[in-house]
Parts: sequence; C-alpha cells; structure tokens
Amino acid sequence: SPPGVSLVTAEGLARIEVEGADALGREATAGFTLGTSDISDAFHRFRIDRDLSAFFCMRAVQAQEVGLTGFELNGVPVQADHLLVPACAALPMGFTWSLFFCQEVGEHVMQETPALSQVHRMSDRGPATVLRPAAPLAGGGAQYTYVDNLGVLGFAEAEVAAGLGAATKRFDAAGLLTHETDLQRGRGETLGCVLDGTALATRLTPKRYWRVRRGLEWALGCRALPGWAWEIVLG
Repeated sequence: SPPGVSLVTAEGLARIEVEGADALGREATAGFTLGTSDISDAFHRFRIDRDLSAFFCMRAVQAQEVGLTGFELNGVPVQADHLLVPACAALPMGFTWSLFFCQEVGEHVMQETPALSQVHRMSDRGPATVLRPAAPLAGGGAQYTYVDNLGVLGFAEAEVAAGLGAATKRFDAAGLLTHETDLQRGRGETLGCVLDGTALATRLTPKRYWRVRRGLEWALGCRALPGWAWEIVLG
C-alpha cells in the first residue's frame, strides 16, 4: 500500500475562518476570490513502464479488431487473427498508487510555484485555514491540491489570479495540461461545496446534497446491508 495522502474535503472547507470579519464588515469579505483549475485526464498523463504495465492487462483481442494487422510486434509481423493483450501505458484508475503519485506531484508543483510557496496549503488533517482580508496572499490566503483539482483562495483578486496562473503554467510545462481555469468572486464552487465569502458560509452544492440524501434513503430502505457497504455510503 502507498503512504497516506493528506487531502482537503468538505470537512476542511467547512473549517475556514476569516480573521477580523466582524470588525472589517461585509464589504471587506465581499472581495473573496476563488481560483480553480483542473488537470485534464490527470492519471493518463503519467506514463508507466512495461514491468508495472504487465499488472494491468485487459482481455485478449484479435489484431484485426484493433487495427494492428501488418504491424510488427517484437520483430514479428502481426497477423489478423493473432491474439494481443492490451495493457495500460499510464496510471490506471482505481489503483491506490495512482492517486498517491498524482497527489504528490500536484502538491510539489503547487509548492514549487514561487507565488504560492509561502501560501498555506489546506488539508483536513492540518489546522483550520485562516483567511486574512487585509493581508497579501502569502499571509492571508490558501491553496489546495485535490488529486487533479487545483485551487487558490484569498481576498486580493489580482494575487489569486497571478498565483493560479503561475501554477497552471508550471503544470502545462510539465505535460500535465490544465483546463477549466476560472476565477469566482464573492462566492465559488469547488469539490462539491459552495464557499460564500459574503455570508461567510460553506455548504454542500444542491447536487451533492441530494446525492447524499438519496443514497442514505436507499440504504435505510434496505432490510440489511453489510458493513463494507455502509463504509462506502457513509464515506
């Protein structure tokens, strides 16, 4: 098993504090900005070698089914009826090491971005995130990496935009192409939650709320469920 990773989820997002919010007033906190981006097809951008690939093979197919008739494989011409065994050439979904590698690389790139190197990294396991509207991003903002989801939050829109922009350039240069980059002002949506800088509140998105509610209703309607099923539902 891989070492554990430290992610931020709804739990960590719900523990965000805003220093001096009462004294500063709602006008100051209305400047809240959330910048988000996403690594496109993240796992599939990490190539793996043949030794590891051999553990992630699919069912055999005929060469003619995948258009490889006439090609050479290990110096042997491929005939139409030859059976070939496709194997993953990139980190496969569902493999616990895939998440570990993707998360570790993402955190490293964010931390190595000069504009974000001194910015607090959010995590469920760490202390509560404290945002400071009167401080620069390095002292009053935060950043996170959730596998393929990237985020920067603070009260200086220009700094948030610059920090996120510098990070996405580093990811793109490393071959981890980003997309869906967005700046959300006042309130923003990320990781299934809505962060409202004006109301100083964190809540689930309606979609996630109903998914949780319907999942619990289904589970409670069953006559019996094994322990592993409840772990999935409650997790």
